[in-house]
Formats: sequence, C-alpha cells, structure tokens
Amino acid sequence: MIYLKNIKFELDLKGKKAKKNLKKGLALGTIFGAAAGLVGGILFAPKSGKETRAQIKDNAADVSKMVAGNVKEFTKKTGEVVKEKFNKCCNKEKDAALNQDAQESNQEEVSNETQENMNEE
Repeated sequence: MIYLKNIKFELDLKGKKAKKNLKKGLALGTIFGAAAGLVGGILFAPKSGKETRAQIKDNAADVSKMVAGNVKEFTKKTGEVVKEKFNKCCNKEKDAALNQDAQESNQEEVSNETQENMNEE
C-alpha cells in the first residue's frame, strides 16, 4: 500500500494481467522519459540553432526507423497470434462436426440394429 497525502493506493499484483499492465506501464514510462530527456537535452544544449536542428533531424530519423521496426515486429507477432487462435478455433469446429457426424452415424447403426433385431423376432 502506498499513502500519498491521506490517499490510499493498493497495488494488486496477484493476477497475470495486472503484472503485464505494470510492465507495459513501466516500459512506456521509461521510453517517454528517455524521449523527454533527449528533447530537453537537445533544446538546452549550448549549440547553435543550425547544429541543434541538424541533431533533431538526425534523432527524429533514428526514432522513426526504430518505431517503424517495432510496428513491423508488433504487426508480425499479432498476425501470428491471430492466425494461431483462428486455427485453434477452426480445429475445434472441425472436431465438433466430426464428433456430431460420428454420433449421428452411431445412432443410425444402433437404430438399424434395433430394427433388425425387432424384425428377426
């Protein structure tokens, strides 16, 4: 528990989702903090305007490439997960259909055998 000016906060880190969200938040906070530090450092550095603009341009290009790479990786992983879930779902549907066909076939066989047994008597 954290107390902040008579306000009580409880961190529930028992669930996997809570831990995952905490990790995401820390990662995003670190990234944004680093970006803010970089921008602040560039803006308050004792360089000429021309040098500062060139440095900002170079850094923006680097960040752009990094973000593009992360987006591609995220898209690829997301696609793989969606494909896996879709295949799992399709397999369940196929299994259910096969089980239903097998049950219907067994019911027909039992019905036919019963009918044959009744005809023999």
